[in-house]
Amino acid sequence: MLRSVRRQIMYIFILVTVIPVLVVGAIAVSVLKKQMRERYEEQVEAENTRVKSILFDITLSMYNGCEPIVTWQAYRDLLSTEDFSKSDKTNHDSLTRSLASLKENTAAISSIAIYTDNPNIPEGTGISYMENHFEDQEWYQNTRNGEWSNWTCTMVPLNPTQEALELTLVRRINIGSSRYEAYLVMTVSTSYLRNRLIKTNSFLLASVDALPCFFSSEYRMMETDMPFEKDFEGGYYSYRGSMDIKGERAMTCITTLLPYKVSNKFYILSSDLEAYRQMERFSLLFVVLVAIVIAGTVIVIILFSSYLSDRILTLRTAMHQASMGDYNIIDEFRGEDELTDIFSDLMTMVGRIHDKEAEFFEGRIKEQKLVNKQQEMEFKMLSSQINPHFLYNTLETIRMQAISSRNREVATSIMLLADSMHYVLENTGTALTTLARELEHVKTYLQIQKLRFRDRVCWDFYLDETVDMNRFVILPLLLQPVVENAIVHGLEGKEEKGHISLIIEREKEDKIIITVKDNGKGIGSEKLEQLGRSIREKGLDDSSSIGLHNIDQRVKLFYGEEYGLTITSELFKGTCVSLVLPFGEDGEG
Repeated sequence: MLRSVRRQIMYIFILVTVIPVLVVGAIAVSVLKKQMRERYEEQVEAENTRVKSILFDITLSMYNGCEPIVTWQAYRDLLSTEDFSKSDKTNHDSLTRSLASLKENTAAISSIAIYTDNPNIPEGTGISYMENHFEDQEWYQNTRNGEWSNWTCTMVPLNPTQEALELTLVRRINIGSSRYEAYLVMTVSTSYLRNRLIKTNSFLLASVDALPCFFSSEYRMMETDMPFEKDFEGGYYSYRGSMDIKGERAMTCITTLLPYKVSNKFYILSSDLEAYRQMERFSLLFVVLVAIVIAGTVIVIILFSSYLSDRILTLRTAMHQASMGDYNIIDEFRGEDELTDIFSDLMTMVGRIHDKEAEFFEGRIKEQKLVNKQQEMEFKMLSSQINPHFLYNTLETIRMQAISSRNREVATSIMLLADSMHYVLENTGTALTTLARELEHVKTYLQIQKLRFRDRVCWDFYLDETVDMNRFVILPLLLQPVVENAIVHGLEGKEEKGHISLIIEREKEDKIIITVKDNGKGIGSEKLEQLGRSIREKGLDDSSSIGLHNIDQRVKLFYGEEYGLTITSELFKGTCVSLVLPFGEDGEG
C-alpha cells in the first residue's frame, strides 16, 4: 500500500511536472534556437551586405578614377603615335604625372601602370613597353576577349622573396590603331582592403569569377578557391544557411556583386564560425537547467512522499492494532491535516470501545451461538453438496494469501475462476440473463485461458451500437461453450497469435447474429459437412460437436426452429460459428 502511494505520487509528478516541463522545454529550445538561427543569419547577411557595399565603392572609385586617363584624347593619340614628337613628349610627361597623382591620391591603389606594344613610346614612370606583346602577362591571360574592362587577380611582389594575389582592374585603351594596343592596369592594395573590410569577427572571402580568392580575413585562406560550387555562367547567386568552413559548421551568407560597368562577377562569402557553437552551448545550458529543476523537484517529492508514507504507516499500524483488539496505540500523531483527523476519530472510537466492552462481549457471545448453529447446519449440508459460499470464501482466502505472497498472477487466476463459477452456479436453473452479463462471463473465461495459453489466445469484441446489451436477454451459458470450442478445437496446434473475434450485429429488424470467429487451422469441406450433421442430429461420436449440438437444441426449443447455430470454415483460414436469435421490440429475445 505504501509503495503504491509513493508510486502514485511519482506518477502524478511525472504527468503534471516532468512531462510538461520537458515538452515546454523542448518547444522553448526549438523556438529560441530558431530565433537565434534567424538572428545569426541576419547578422551574416548584414555583414555580407556591408562588404559588398565597400567593395562596390572601391571598385567604382577606381573605375571612375582612371576614367579621365583612359578617355583623354591626347593620351590616346600619344599611345598610337608613329613619330614621337615634342608635343607627344609633353603629353607623355602629363600622362606619367596623372598616373603618379592618381596612385598618390587613391589609397586603394597598390600599383598602376600603362602597358603598350608601341615601340615609339619611351618607357617612364608607370608606362611599360611590351616587346613581345602581352601574352606572357598574367593580367592579360585572365581578361575576357572583346571586353574593354575586366576585373581579375594578379600576383604582385611584396618584397624580393614574397608575392601576394591582389584584385586588378584591366582597362583596354581605345587608341584607334590597328597596329598597337594599350592597357591600363591597376591593382587594389590587400592591406587597404583588410583595413576597410575587417571590422568584425566574421570570416570573409572574396573572389572574381572562377579565380582563387583575392581576399580573406585569414591569411592562410588567401589564394584558395571558394568553398562552394559556383555557377559562373549563371546570373545572381545567393545562399544563406549552414556550410562547412575550415572543417566546422558555420552560419554562412554568399552573394554575387556586379561591379560598375564591368561584366565580371564578384562572389562575397561571410561566415560566423561561432553561431552554431553558441546555439549548442545555449541548448546544453538550457538542458542542464531543466535537469537541475527536475532533479530538485524529484528530491522534494521523494522527501514529501517518504514523510507522507511514514505517517500513513503509523496510522495503519494503529488501526491494525485496534482491529486486532489491541487498544494500546500511540497517543500523538504528527501533522495537521485529514490524516490527523482520522487518527483523532480512531482514538475516539477506541475510547468508546473501552466503555462498551461488556456490552460488546455479551453480543459476541450471542453471535457465537448463532455461528455455531450455522456451522452445524453447514456441516449437515456438506454431506450432500458443496456450499457455493464456502467455496467462494475459500477461493477468496487463497487469493488473499497469493496477494500477501505478492503472487499477482495466482491471485488473478483465482479471482477469475471465482467469478466464472459464481456466474455458472448463479445461472444454473435460471431462464434468462442479460447479454451484457453473458459477455462479461465470456470475457472472464477468455482471461482465464489467456493466463493459461499466454500469447496463443487473444480476442476482440465487436458490438453493434444499436443493441442495448443491458436490456437484451438470452438463455444463460450460451456463448461460453462456443468460445471454448473455438479455443480447444479451432486454435489447436497454434503456438502463438491465436485470435478469437466475437461479433454482435443486428440483421434487419427481427434478428440478431452472434458470431464467434477464430483464425485457426480451419476445417475441410468433408469434415465440415459431417460436423454440421452431428450438430443437427446429435453426433455423439464427435466430442467437438456435443456442446454445439446442445446449444443449437436449447435455442430451437426456446425460440423456434428458424433459429440456432450455423458453422462455416475453410482450411487455413479459420472457422466461424454463428448464433441466430430473435430481436424483439423491447430489446428482448
